[in-house]
Amino acid sequence: MISNKSIILAVSLFLIWVVFVSCGKREAQRRGIVREINGAKQIDNPEQPKYSGQNAPQLVFEKDLSIPLKGAMYSLDVSQDGVICALAIDSGEVEVYNPEGSLLRKFGKKGQGPGEFSHPWYLSISPENEIFVLDKSTRRMGVFDIQGHFLRVIDCPPSLGLMNSFLFDSLGDLYFYYTLSTYRLGEKEKLSQGISGINFLSKFHDHLEMLAEIYSCDYNFMRRDKDGE
Repeated sequence: MISNKSIILAVSLFLIWVVFVSCGKREAQRRGIVREINGAKQIDNPEQPKYSGQNAPQLVFEKDLSIPLKGAMYSLDVSQDGVICALAIDSGEVEVYNPEGSLLRKFGKKGQGPGEFSHPWYLSISPENEIFVLDKSTRRMGVFDIQGHFLRVIDCPPSLGLMNSFLFDSLGDLYFYYTLSTYRLGEKEKLSQGISGINFLSKFHDHLEMLAEIYSCDYNFMRRDKDGE
């Protein structure tokens, strides 16, 4: 004969096991599913984030730094030690600020001489604190030290097409975002659809040898729909 206490204990243990398995499944779903295929690890991320609503981590800005910039359009980057560099695209002048926002120096201008720009467009700082300024017209990057001294110029390969932006990682590799025309790529089907180009995000060595293509998507900014909009 089975006593009531035994039945209650068995039911309790069963409920604990169900809760444990259920919690384990929910936790696995939150973490995602990890598979190993042919020696490569593949992670299927969950549909819902682990934290949401009131439990989600919050990004709190403890300090607000405001710098009065006079130009109309800027490209900015911050070095690893907090120095702020701002490229005024309309004038080609680079403004260097300390971490507190005080102006340290200015250098650069539009022109055709060493360290000058025809169409300055984007600025990025390398882990070695070298300032790279992209000139869209000449397809070159002018390189300066943090004091504003001109160091060298780097010619960008035609394979980068229309360059939009670039950033360094902590190892000194470059990530370029650029556009190639569908005509040049021989994408006849996309051309027939009115797609003028394809955007790419790719990783490069500092000497601009491609390491990996990360992402690509159709460039639809100039594309018209059936209604002409």
